[in-house]
Amino acid sequence: MMSMSAERQAKLEALLDKQDIWECLVRTSRAADRADRELFLSGYHKDATIAAGPFVGGPEDLCDWAADFQSKTYCATFHKLHQLSCDVDGDTAHAETYYFFVGTLLGGETNLLAGGRYIDRFER
Repeated sequence: MMSMSAERQAKLEALLDKQDIWECLVRTSRAADRADRELFLSGYHKDATIAAGPFVGGPEDLCDWAADFQSKTYCATFHKLHQLSCDVDGDTAHAETYYFFVGTLLGGETNLLAGGRYIDRFER
């Protein structure tokens, strides 16, 4: 049986960490589009601080703020995540993820299109 080199093992562990981060980003984006509070909160530590546009606060408050805003603005939303750049350092990682957003305004006749990037700090 061949053993894996320490360098290859470290690369594999980093790849698995990055996959966990990608899945967290996908999960929270999916939850935002479906107004799934439990799924959304599963992507954050309870004491996290989030700065999202005009909002700065914790995950539960963000969930409430976003749900209220979306219910008054959109009848449907769609987040598409693109490339992820991620630096893992032990139990901490810094990530930059590009996204594209479509929000169908109430009435269903007009879409709002936006794009940007998420800058995140992850902790195990």
